Amino acid sequence: ESIACQKDLVTNIQLASFNLFSNIDSIPLSFALSILGFLLHKNVYQEILEYLSLIQDNSRISIEIMNILLKYYENTMTVRFSSEIENIIFHKVLSWLKSENLTIQYCATKLMFCLLRNPENKAMFDVINIKLTDISDKGCSELKVLVLDNLDNIANINKETKSLIILKCKKDKNYEVRIKALNIESTIKFK
Repeated sequence: ESIACQKDLVTNIQLASFNLFSNIDSIPLSFALSILGFLLHKNVYQEILEYLSLIQDNSRISIEIMNILLKYYENTMTVRFSSEIENIIFHKVLSWLKSENLTIQYCATKLMFCLLRNPENKAMFDVINIKLTDISDKGCSELKVLVLDNLDNIANINKETKSLIILKCKKDKNYEVRIKALNIESTIKFK
């Protein structure tokens, strides 16, 4: 028992000393190591679940974790998380979308695009399509522009959702959103 306590103490000291020389918090760092473990074919479901549950109201850590996830998704198109892990990420994304922090909402929206890339996530598609429509209706102009900019590149978004997003954005109060929607309407391919 004392050996285990000593190992925990050494680990905590190492993390603390690393944090003195780094702007990365220990939770996102540990989360990134869990993703590395996933890539090395280790079962990290429980770890990822724990790390995502630890960041309830901490905006800075949430943003760091979302950036780690976005980097993972940007760097790999073929290696995907297991459906269990993506379900955890999906539920966290839904809670991040409710944040008052624009950066968190922005990253969460980008993560929704990533989750739509995996054809095994069909159960999420309808919810994500609804959330994208909600953003085009009630979201801030930055989020609307993000959705419009990616509308033609978002996998597994249905034609009705694309049409509805464009229709809502064409009537938006923000000039940039309206113009972008009009331009996209004339060029987008409804697949």
